[in-house]
Amino acid sequence: MGFRLCYDHPERVAAFLCLGPHPYLRFKPHMLAGIPQLWFQPVVATPRLGPWALRADRLARHLLAGGTTTGDSITAEDLAVFVSRLHAEGHPEAGSALYRNLILPEMGRFASGTYRKRRLTVPTVSLMGAVSPAPALACSASTATRRTTSSATSSTAPRISSPMIVPMPS
Repeated sequence: MGFRLCYDHPERVAAFLCLGPHPYLRFKPHMLAGIPQLWFQPVVATPRLGPWALRADRLARHLLAGGTTTGDSITAEDLAVFVSRLHAEGHPEAGSALYRNLILPEMGRFASGTYRKRRLTVPTVSLMGAVSPAPALACSASTATRRTTSSATSSTAPRISSPMIVPMPS
């Protein structure tokens, strides 16, 4: 959603910090290894099943703590706050609708290369965890290389060998 705003209405955005994958993905066979970690997404997106699953403690806890790198990455108190807010009235339905109408369609656009030829003019930084549970899906040397342009210059972004903070030139 943030990239779409930057693409479609750059005059509304002074700078963008992306917390997650960038839209310049190029599908590579090694990315298939990360797909099992996304098992919950079609479940959450499914009408009636998604809200039901989001009301269950097990899925809510998995969404926040399932991809952590160590057992102490999140406190029990923080997890309880997340779960209670996810279970609040209307939130499971909204979460399911978000996956169904935004997240899964955008993932399809990322994977199909819809955004690959679009150019950012907004100064952008993409922040990825160095030990993210799905770095193969989000970022690799071959997927991060792309061209961005601004009104004055054109430059090639640095190749990324591991997930990190990467300034995306405008």
